[in-house]
Parts: sequence; C-alpha cells; structure tokens
Amino acid sequence: MATTNQPGQPISGLPFADSVSSTDALLGIVTKAGGTGANQVTILVLAQAISAAIGLDDAVEAAETAAASAAAKAEAAGTASSDTVNSFRGKAGGLAALDALGQLSLTDGKSLVAALKVLPATQTTPARLATVIPLDGATQFQTGDTVATLADLLTAVSGLDGSRVYIDQDGFVRPVPSDAQILPSDLVADGSRYVAPAEYQAGTKSLPAGLSLNADDETVMTDGSQFFAGTWANGPLLSPL
Repeated sequence: MATTNQPGQPISGLPFADSVSSTDALLGIVTKAGGTGANQVTILVLAQAISAAIGLDDAVEAAETAAASAAAKAEAAGTASSDTVNSFRGKAGGLAALDALGQLSLTDGKSLVAALKVLPATQTTPARLATVIPLDGATQFQTGDTVATLADLLTAVSGLDGSRVYIDQDGFVRPVPSDAQILPSDLVADGSRYVAPAEYQAGTKSLPAGLSLNADDETVMTDGSQFFAGTWANGPLLSPL
C-alpha cells in the first residue's frame, strides 16, 4: 500500500485503502509502559493483539485439544469394540469366525484354529466340506433313523474286505470300483512312484492293461483307464496311496 499525502492534511481527507497485507503498517498513538507516542503498527501485530484480547487464541487451542481428545477416545472405543468382538470369535455362544483362507475356525483359548474347510468344485468333482481337525470317536452320523458314531463306522470298515473300500489321496473313504485290478506284487513303491523290475524292462514280463513304462524304462505310468487297489493316478504317474 503506497500513498502520498501533504503535511497538515486532515485525517478525514485521507483516502481509504482498498486492501492491506500483514506487513502493511498503521500510524497511530500508542500508550505502552507508561509512555505515549506515535508509532507504526503492522496489520499482523494488530491482528495478533485483537485475537489475544478477545480470547480467540485460547478458543482455538481449546478446540484443538478437544478434537485430539475426541479422536483418542474414538480410537480407544474402536479398539475396545474390536477386542470385544474378537473375544467372542469362534467361541460357543459367540461369533462364527473365518480365517484368512476362508476356513471356519474355533478358538483354543489363545488363537483361532481352522476346523472346517471347503474344497472348491472342479470340472469333474463337486465342492466338498472337509474337517481340518480330527473328529472324536463319539462324533455321530445319521442316515434316516440310523445313528452311528465314528468309532462304530471305523470298526465296521476295518472288518470289510479290503477290496470294497479305500481311503483316497485326500483322506476320503471311497468304495473300490467293482472292476478294480490288483497291482502286480513285484512292482516296488519308491516314494511317489512305482518302479518295475528288470523283467518288465527287458520285456519278459508285461504290465497289466492301462499301465506302461516311462522313458526311463522303470517308472510305471497309467492312462487312468484301470483302477488298481492301493494306488491313485497322480496325473500320468501311478502313485501309491
């Protein structure tokens, strides 16, 4: 703000300023520390003095303190609410809980333990529900009016001919197909594969239908057309259960 005025010009004749900045100054009579005199006062100093005089600084500080306190209380309330919910997760009379893999979980008193999982459907098999934790022998199963415990079922299965049921690679009990074949006893299990002895490699003995040797002339492969008790088709590889 720049103006030029003649000495002795009355105040009422001075022009009005259109705008001011914090560094602009006013000319006035100031009484301070018992003395009175003409002083220049910047707009910033004047604004700070007015703010302090009407308590605006204190009001702003109080508002900031109240906002910080409210935020802290809200965070504490959120944490308490979360802790309350977590304390009921997976407990009897509480809340069902799913872990990061989507498995239904229970608590062991300290953390969540997966109890059930869903095996997704594929193009050839439907979705299945599987237990992740061992079932107690007293677990009951019901078909119609017939109720049996898991212990009863295991006892019954153990008394069946081995050609009628088997447990597959996923741990499921399945009926053995009626046309199941018996794997030759001289095929030796070696980890996830079967190894054929020299007679098969030399061609003096033949593998059953559906089986063949890999390019190494010792690993037994399957085309999946035949079921051999105690084995499963691990892709084209015949693997022991």
